[in-house]
Amino acid sequence: MSLLNFKKTASYFLIGCVLFLGILSEAQARESRAKSVEALYQKAQRSYYLLKRSKEKRAYRHNWVASVKKFVAVYEKNPSSPQAYNALFTAARLHHQLYSVARNSRDQEKALHFYYKVISEFKPGRLTDDALFHQGKINFDRKNYSEALVSFEQILHDFPRGDQVAKAKKLKKKTVPLVSPLKAREAKARNRGHEPVLLTNINFTRQSDSTQVVIHTGGKAKITQNRLSNPNRVYFNFLNTRLGKNVKREIPVESATLKRMRVSQFDKTTSRLVMEIPKEIKAVTTQKNGKVIVDLISTKKRRVVTAKAILHKKPEKTAEPKLIAKPKRAQAIKPVPVAISPKAKTVVRREVPLIVIDPGHGGKDNGAKSRRGLLEKEVNLKISKRLKKILESRYGYQVILTRTDDTFIALEERGQIANERDADLFVSVHANAAKRLSAHGIETYYLGNANSDQAQETATRENGELVHSVKDDQVQQILASLISTTKINDSAILAGHVQEHLHSSMKKKYSNVKDLGVKEGPFFVLHDTNMPSILVEVGFVTNSNEEKRLRKSAYLDRLAASIARGIHEFKKDRGPTI
Repeated sequence: MSLLNFKKTASYFLIGCVLFLGILSEAQARESRAKSVEALYQKAQRSYYLLKRSKEKRAYRHNWVASVKKFVAVYEKNPSSPQAYNALFTAARLHHQLYSVARNSRDQEKALHFYYKVISEFKPGRLTDDALFHQGKINFDRKNYSEALVSFEQILHDFPRGDQVAKAKKLKKKTVPLVSPLKAREAKARNRGHEPVLLTNINFTRQSDSTQVVIHTGGKAKITQNRLSNPNRVYFNFLNTRLGKNVKREIPVESATLKRMRVSQFDKTTSRLVMEIPKEIKAVTTQKNGKVIVDLISTKKRRVVTAKAILHKKPEKTAEPKLIAKPKRAQAIKPVPVAISPKAKTVVRREVPLIVIDPGHGGKDNGAKSRRGLLEKEVNLKISKRLKKILESRYGYQVILTRTDDTFIALEERGQIANERDADLFVSVHANAAKRLSAHGIETYYLGNANSDQAQETATRENGELVHSVKDDQVQQILASLISTTKINDSAILAGHVQEHLHSSMKKKYSNVKDLGVKEGPFFVLHDTNMPSILVEVGFVTNSNEEKRLRKSAYLDRLAASIARGIHEFKKDRGPTI
């Protein structure tokens, strides 16, 4: 063998060894992760069996909840593992069984939540039709007959040979007469097994610190979203959706906010899109006109040139004679008058941020009202006053309240208060309400389209008599103009910080604090502001448990402190602007 051939053979051998070791290392890592998940699952199972065998343990709620948490931990460790599928189903059954003992409607809601995740996030398996049946049975018992019908029909359509068919047929016969023809048609339309939407194209546009991905679905698609780590990625399940033939399965992007995407037909009615993203990226999702739009936004500190900075920018030197003497350094922080059409406005250059807090409603406008007479306007004002005090004393911000007493202020005037003072942030504080008395939880909104009936209902209630005063084309123009600025992105990030701190802080101290998430909504009070603006819904006065809490001073103190912490984290995250 010649020396040249020997070198080639040796180099190929070394390359093969490196590849083999890499494959072996990855296989070992997968095996280690699998063992870790399996160990968690075995631990959860042991707690379940101990609970089932002990009448004494079953007598206390905290033992049930502790067992549920162990199964949820399995899912959170590896959401795509077989153990996660079994664990979520068991978590659902535990809450379902606990309801039959304690008759607490919260357990029904938790059970529905976990059954839904079993159905929507995993390929159909031996437990899927069971989850569908139990989901339908709970909705039937709660008299949500159209929703129950969806579950029963899906069993008959997707699992014709499953062990739940006989029971599904029996309950379907009872359900159909209780559902109006219109509701029945709506229920059939929602059934994932009928008329799937076609996902036809995925494209993207890159910016220096954001990427916008547009998924063309040709119709309204139901979506679930989740985030995973190691590596960092976010994935979307498009339910009732099929992939078009021309859709690329692998899409390289290589931007600062998105590395690559891959899409697959997860099962016969679910498409899954996976985005590989850096850890510090937030995903903000909207849906309209047959498109799903995902904005991937960097939360790293950055230096942003704002409209305010442009107004303050010193004029460049020109050959023309100077009309105004160059100001001394000591004069740099004095107010600088700037003419802005149609009205003159004074823009103040300041080192301490100004935050406007808006206590919702007031005066003749009571807002929501509980059965026992708790008025939303009173809750909003109490929290807002506490929030002002904390932001000033703990964080050193300047704070203005749109109202300091029981005064009526029109919605269109509230944003003007912030604009006239050139505020840095606008935060509107509200309490929620719903016809369904069991509805509960905390949520934070920023301006946008309502992507759910609940968001639309909340916006309609908060907009009050102004709900019909803004024409739809005007709303679209407002939203279109905002999309071209940083306001929407910054508002979404601010909402994320506030919601995260609200939920994490409140659940440490209080049980059953539901995270309803960050949402978009067409709130009139947010549309006319020139700065990042959010609306916080701190709880439901129509829920008996949350109403009791909203009457307590300690609870209001913690709410205010949590909102303040979220605002401060946002301000730290954005850094100074120039």
